[in-house]
Amino acid sequence: SHLKVVNNTGITLVNCGTSPSFKGSDMIGEVTVGATTSGCILNFGTPYVTYPACVVSSQTPVISGVFNYSITERNITVNGTTLSSKLFNYYCAEVVN
Repeated sequence: SHLKVVNNTGITLVNCGTSPSFKGSDMIGEVTVGATTSGCILNFGTPYVTYPACVVSSQTPVISGVFNYSITERNITVNGTTLSSKLFNYYCAEVVN
C-alpha cells in the first residue's frame, strides 16, 4: 500500500513569489514557487520539538545558479537564483533519541 498524505491547512508559504501553491503535510509535500522570486519559506503547521531531519530537492532543473535550503523547527527556507515557477519536494522526520 502507499503512504497517503492529507493536506495540512496550517502550513503557510511566505515570500514565495506570485501565486505559489502547496500540497502535503509537515512531513512530506510539494511546493510550486510563484513567479518573480529567488526564495521561499514554508512554515510548518505544527512546529517540530527538535530540528527535523529533512531532504529537500528541486523537481525542476535549476538551469543556472544555486539551489540551497535551511531547516529549523518552524520552517524550511529555500533559495535559488532561478527559483521562480519551480517545484521542490521535501520529506522531514523528527529524530528522537
